[in-house]
Amino acid sequence: MNDKNMVLHYNSYKEVTTPRQTLAIGRTDEAGLVMDLNGQVQFTEADEKDYHAGLVRPAMGAVSDAKSVLILGAGDGLALRDVLAYPVQDVTLVEYDPVVVAVSRLGPVARLNKNSFSDPRATTVIDDAREFLKRNKKLWDVIIVDFPDPSEGHSPDFYGRKTIEMIMRSVQPSGAVSFHASADPMNALRVVEEVKRLARHVKLVHRKFRVLGDTYFVLALGSRL
Repeated sequence: MNDKNMVLHYNSYKEVTTPRQTLAIGRTDEAGLVMDLNGQVQFTEADEKDYHAGLVRPAMGAVSDAKSVLILGAGDGLALRDVLAYPVQDVTLVEYDPVVVAVSRLGPVARLNKNSFSDPRATTVIDDAREFLKRNKKLWDVIIVDFPDPSEGHSPDFYGRKTIEMIMRSVQPSGAVSFHASADPMNALRVVEEVKRLARHVKLVHRKFRVLGDTYFVLALGSRL
């Protein structure tokens, strides 16, 4: 595992190669349950509650009567768990790797996400989020964006101008979008500059987590599109 802040000692570790990436689940002394995707930490049990609070709560708190929520990425169901804690009517989660969702519906990950995929308000779509957004005609009250971090070698297109524009076109004019921007401050500032063109108010928040290290979130309120 390519960990940012500490060496993790595994009591168990299981790796599987999916058609789209390498997924691993392990249990450690230092951080509890850990999921890796392509050797990068997806979540750790030690950090995930604070991480998802930083990702989900600002947007949900900004739209007090939110009924419809779109989650892009986050196939582990943990952001979904936190969104479902609010009185929403429907939540759609778009994840491109069906194996991530399958693993997260069972065993220790399902216990951690409180079986969020089984909630009748939740719908899961297996698709590339960018392709989903191209077809989307709905305006959502809140959008939660948890794409792979470009600073960890993933495609920068996830946070490119075209993708961010499609996201901002998919939220209500009075809605909110929360982005996991990056661990890298320069990448995060690039996201801020793109979002500023399209949102009425933008806030950049820096958090530091025990295992995940530095993380930047961007909150966008009110679409101009």
